[in-house]
Amino acid sequence: MAYDVQRNLNKSTNQSYTYDAIGHAEDISPILTNITPELTLFYSKFGDSEPAKAMNFSWMTKGLFPPQDNAHLEMEDYKFQPGGSIEGLSNNVQFFQKTGMVSDAQNKVQKAYQNEHGSELADLRYDAYTGLAQDIEYMLVNSTNKVDGSTTVQPRSGGVPFFMQQNLIDVTVSTTDNTITSSTETHLATGDICYFIADTMPTGLKDGLYYYVRVDSVNSKKLTIFDTQKGAIENIEDDQATLSAAGTNVKIVTNNVLSLGKKRTYTLDDINNAMEMTSKRGGHPTQAYMSSSKYREFIKLVLATMTSTRKGNEKADATEFATSYQGAFGLINANVHPIYPDNRIDILDLSYWDMKYLDKPHEVSPEKLSKDGTYEKFVIEASLGLKGTQPKASCSIVDIKR
Repeated sequence: MAYDVQRNLNKSTNQSYTYDAIGHAEDISPILTNITPELTLFYSKFGDSEPAKAMNFSWMTKGLFPPQDNAHLEMEDYKFQPGGSIEGLSNNVQFFQKTGMVSDAQNKVQKAYQNEHGSELADLRYDAYTGLAQDIEYMLVNSTNKVDGSTTVQPRSGGVPFFMQQNLIDVTVSTTDNTITSSTETHLATGDICYFIADTMPTGLKDGLYYYVRVDSVNSKKLTIFDTQKGAIENIEDDQATLSAAGTNVKIVTNNVLSLGKKRTYTLDDINNAMEMTSKRGGHPTQAYMSSSKYREFIKLVLATMTSTRKGNEKADATEFATSYQGAFGLINANVHPIYPDNRIDILDLSYWDMKYLDKPHEVSPEKLSKDGTYEKFVIEASLGLKGTQPKASCSIVDIKR
């Protein structure tokens, strides 16, 4: 096992004092990510942002805008328009702890085995390092919500699913003027993409197919839907979707999260559709994370599209190549994650995901843990959250059938 710091793994004089104990590190954050990198794929790969200064941390991100039609006269006066778009995002800091204790008698009793790290307490401390890293990874993989803390409620950080879930907004469909009006601001720009879900889809729209929007110049919640980006930008009537029936419980999806409604497993077309939405917003994700069963399906899907023989009569083992897929919108590398659920695949641009620390993982000084019984004890703690700086640079397929 390689470490970022030089550590003494010989038997310590005792574990009660820092200068006699073993298992300490200047900063155990690298130690945590190096202990089990195969189990902590996110924690080992996500960046390290500037420290948090509050329990709820916020950041501003620039919007990803589609291209626009741009043509001017040879001689004309400049016309100035406001530019740029900033969106605020936030998450919470979550507290993590791992504790352990060993009785004085347990430390003294002769063992039939040799302590791997020099003492019973040192072994437990090492296991706590591993456990803390895995607990942080669990949050990153599974947490769908951020929770504000109180004196009786533990604050929780949202993980990747918190940022990569469908942004659903209720809409009403008008068949008289062929428009859709959202219940809240969609923050979409003319030429941007979206798609719709509904109990009954409006006639003129297809389930799972993305469309382009033209935002009304007066009412930003009023949208006209087009089949092409050119049609939306240039307001081409022939490219406009005709809405002849309103449908029921219609919602607009404004981000790159494709839901399969728990009706089927995923296909390469689904991956391409999700990647296309990201690409049209300027994103370039490359790393796909999935469960072992979905990883096996990925290999089968890719193998079905490629030739499995090499030159001559020798058969090729193409499985090693099938872990990557060159689609129409970029190269994707598939990664099996040991604790990933079967119902989602996240395709991420890792440059937009950072850890936000209020307090990096560390061991509480033994001097702060007074000996108040016939045992020795330790505490490893951390406080941190996830910062997804630009979720629209990534994409996801959710609600996949097992």
